[in-house]
Amino acid sequence: MRLLEKQALSDHLTELFNRKGFDRQLASARERADAGNLPMALLLVDLDAFKPVNDTYGHVVGDQLLKAFRQATLIVRAREYDAVARIGGDEFANVLERIPDVGAALYAAKRDGKGRYQVFEEIEGPGSNVMPHASLPLDYLDEK
Repeated sequence: MRLLEKQALSDHLTELFNRKGFDRQLASARERADAGNLPMALLLVDLDAFKPVNDTYGHVVGDQLLKAFRQATLIVRAREYDAVARIGGDEFANVLERIPDVGAALYAAKRDGKGRYQVFEEIEGPGSNVMPHASLPLDYLDEK
C-alpha cells in the first residue's frame, strides 16, 4: 500500500509531491503551525515563460528543464522538513515550516530565485532568446 500511496502523491517527472500530496502537506503544516502557534510560509514558484521552451525546443527539453530546475534550485535549497511540490505544469510550491520571522521567509524566496538562470542557460545554451523567468510570490503566516 505504501508504494501505491507514494505514487498517488508524487509527480512522476520531478519526483516531488504532486498537487494532492502538496494539499496534504500544506494541511498538516497548517495544523502544526496552529497547534504550536508557530509561523510558516508558502513559497510559490512559477516559470513565467516556460511555454516558449516547449514550443521552441520540444517537450523533451522542457522536461529536462523542469528536472534540472527541481534539482538545482528546489531540492538543493530545501530543508529536510520542507514540503516541495510541483502543483502544475510549470508551477512549484514549497511549504516552509519553522520560519522564525518574515525576514527568513523573504531570504528563502530570494535564495530560491537565484539558481534559475544558470539552469536555463545550461539547457538552452548561451545567447538563447528563450529565457523563462520565475515569479516567487510568498505568503507568510504568523498568528502570534
